[in-house]
Amino acid sequence: MLFGINKRRVKLSTRLSRVYAAMFAVVLVLLSSAVFWTAYRFLLDKQYDNITNMAQLASDHIVEEFHEGDPLDGREILEEGISRPNVNLYLMNMAGEVINRIVNFYFDFNADDFFSASPRMAGFADHQLLLYCEQDVVDDGHDLGKLYVVMNLQNELNFLQLLGTLLLVANIVGWIFALFAGRHTSEHMLAPINRMINDANLIGSQILDARLEVPEADDELRSLALTINGMLARIERAFCMQGRFVADASHELRTPLAILQGNVDMLERWGRKDEAVLEGSIHTIQNQTVYMSKLVQNLLFLARADGQKCEVKKESISIRSLFDELLEEQEMLDHEHTYAVQCDASVTVEGDRSMVRQLLRILIDNSMKYTPEGGSITLFARSNANGVALTVRDTGIGMNEEHLAHIFERFYRVDKARSRSTGGMGLGLSIAEAIITAHGGSISAESVPGDGTAVTAVFPN
Repeated sequence: MLFGINKRRVKLSTRLSRVYAAMFAVVLVLLSSAVFWTAYRFLLDKQYDNITNMAQLASDHIVEEFHEGDPLDGREILEEGISRPNVNLYLMNMAGEVINRIVNFYFDFNADDFFSASPRMAGFADHQLLLYCEQDVVDDGHDLGKLYVVMNLQNELNFLQLLGTLLLVANIVGWIFALFAGRHTSEHMLAPINRMINDANLIGSQILDARLEVPEADDELRSLALTINGMLARIERAFCMQGRFVADASHELRTPLAILQGNVDMLERWGRKDEAVLEGSIHTIQNQTVYMSKLVQNLLFLARADGQKCEVKKESISIRSLFDELLEEQEMLDHEHTYAVQCDASVTVEGDRSMVRQLLRILIDNSMKYTPEGGSITLFARSNANGVALTVRDTGIGMNEEHLAHIFERFYRVDKARSRSTGGMGLGLSIAEAIITAHGGSISAESVPGDGTAVTAVFPN
């Protein structure tokens, strides 16, 4: 049996408004509690002082009246001392009997409830909030009795209840207001994101040139829009390059396949009896098979380079020795050009020897194809703080800036007819770029029409 929890989709603006409202409610509750507690303590401390002063004044008045001959049980002795509608007075003799009292509100008085510490809160006695105070009545060192003052704090209680109700209502209204205001504010702030989502949903493989609207405010949303637009630009370039790569690869394979098919048909018709046709067709099929095999190998190498799966076995390579080795081979293959080397014997590169050799071979072959007979090709090596720069410079036909910007793209040819005649696939410089990239370096080219081309690969230290 499978158990799962279905999570209902909630908008980000709704979650933000809830969080803001909850935080606002917590702040309101804390502030309201602080206000209520401050008001409560202020009122209570004030009444503490009042009841203490009243008890002292009433005791002094009783002693004064007693000196004038008034009896302790006379009503006037208490009424003239203090008269407030929320205060009860109880005078007890030394035997513990109540001999005089003034009662302004009902209260079941019991002296045993009083403690020596005075004043004190009585709690909600008979649904009333009361404050007690006990005062000794002393005349010239003789105890006349005890005076008990009981203050009814109903007015203060009513005020606190009203204050609490107002604060509660304010909290509820404030929370509701914060909820709606937070929802409106969050939706307004997240509106650019919603527009980005709508714009992004409209972007497909057919409209990769579309871009998101960039907010004017210099904030995180602007950075997000610029980042997404940059990503879309890179995707568009990659998509276009992929489409052109597939089209060019199909075109490159279509020609040898057509030649193979034509020779197979020729063999089927006449090859069994005509030895010349048989020999020519076999030779052509072999050449086209070699060409297709090399094309597939190059494509596989580029695919591994794109996936960063090229295994680079680095070692210390003497560039002068590698230059000499390549030129020795080249002089046996090419007698139409002049080759030269400018390199110190101390220049070395940390890299994969077979890959570095392949890169230089590509650059030399490329220069040889586009340099007229009698031209020169020179290999340079320079070492500086940034790395080692290997350059192959020729005195060939060169190219203009329009072609120079695309020469490292796959299947790109400056002169398609000339490249076909020289056997080029348009992948050599792409492979060279993949090799130098696998080594963490960079490659660039400079060219002047009619004055030659120089391609430089920089290997980092």
